Amino acid sequence: NKVIADLDGITTPEVEEKVAVVNLEKTASPSTIFAGNTVTYTVVTKNTSQVAVDSLKLVDKPDLTNFTYKPGSAKVNGAPIADPAIAGGKLTFIAGTNVAPNAVMTLTYEMSSKVNISPGSYVNKVHGEMTVGSKNSSTGEKEATVKVVADVVTKEANRDYIVTGDEVIYRVTF
Repeated sequence: NKVIADLDGITTPEVEEKVAVVNLEKTASPSTIFAGNTVTYTVVTKNTSQVAVDSLKLVDKPDLTNFTYKPGSAKVNGAPIADPAIAGGKLTFIAGTNVAPNAVMTLTYEMSSKVNISPGSYVNKVHGEMTVGSKNSSTGEKEATVKVVADVVTKEANRDYIVTGDEVIYRVTF
């Protein structure tokens, strides 16, 4: 606290507001998948401020048209947590309460791509919402991209031309 003088010469204490700063990083593994595969998303949070965060929510914005959250897969630092609230195209995870200064927390959860998903790149964004005392604030947004590739099966023969009785060896790759 600092003491400041007002215009009447009476001193009044100035109260500093506590502000939390939480940094986020987000990754997807694997980052390239086929239709129907599962992706594990990881969000690492670090409270880089000198104050504890009373409540930290992580708000995820996946492509819910093409991906489905896998119930029961959410964990913070390896321990299971409640499934997120799913509303308005967002997943809201309660990631922590009373998050100490310099604390690092890791949220992991799984999403499955739908079997009819089109090949392409799909971006999943997240931001944090936190409360310190009566003050609410949010973090910047981070994202992870997953590339969906087509299931391609090829077949090759060891010969271009054959006649009756020839042996042909096929190589199938997918």
